[in-house]
Amino acid sequence: MCEDQLKPYMDGETQYLNEQINLLRIFKAGNIGFRDIFFNYKFTIGGFISNSVNHTSYCQTRNTLANERFTLSVPETALCNQWLCDYRNEPYTLLKNSIHEFSWGLEQVDLATGFEQYTTALEMTLLPQNQQGKKQMLANRVSALLGGTSQEIQQVHQKMLNFYRFRSESLHDGNGSNITDTELKELENVTREVLKKCIERCKAEYQSNHTITWAEVKNLIMSDLVTQVTLLKNSGALPA
Repeated sequence: MCEDQLKPYMDGETQYLNEQINLLRIFKAGNIGFRDIFFNYKFTIGGFISNSVNHTSYCQTRNTLANERFTLSVPETALCNQWLCDYRNEPYTLLKNSIHEFSWGLEQVDLATGFEQYTTALEMTLLPQNQQGKKQMLANRVSALLGGTSQEIQQVHQKMLNFYRFRSESLHDGNGSNITDTELKELENVTREVLKKCIERCKAEYQSNHTITWAEVKNLIMSDLVTQVTLLKNSGALPA
């Protein structure tokens, strides 16, 4: 292997590893990620020149410092393997920008920064670009997507309003006092569940149309949510 081929090969391997780690992070909560990455290459040029390359990178992010381990029970292992098979490649690629934003939030040591990344991931996934009045619309759509009963819908809605207020206080006023480990974990779980539902939709839409783009999938998701939110408002489950 020539030296100019090493970087594309290393980039491809890193991309594959990132995809697998990110899918695991969506599958279940728990700290999983990279700490030390080793790439070792040996190659010969023209049968005469031998060379070797040793590349090591070290990562120190929240997932390497926190105590909550990523563990799987025996039944979960089978489900996890199926999850990786079902959502790798095209479904992952369609949703990858939102997934990367979520994953970046998981890696933040600073609570307020992680909170901001989760909120941004939700906005990227469920709201039109440059949307005004994001707080109420995002709360409506997340609660419509995740809530089951009227009580659950109202609870998720209120949580999202609180989360958005905490994020605004931190981002605009520099006051992150309301963002504790508990709030961060709750928003992480909400974001994870939203991404699960959206990657499932990505897979379904891709199976029907191999040329579909994320913009098209997102428009379908948002259209469905507009209908759901209207019905929930009419029923009184969401405020009009």
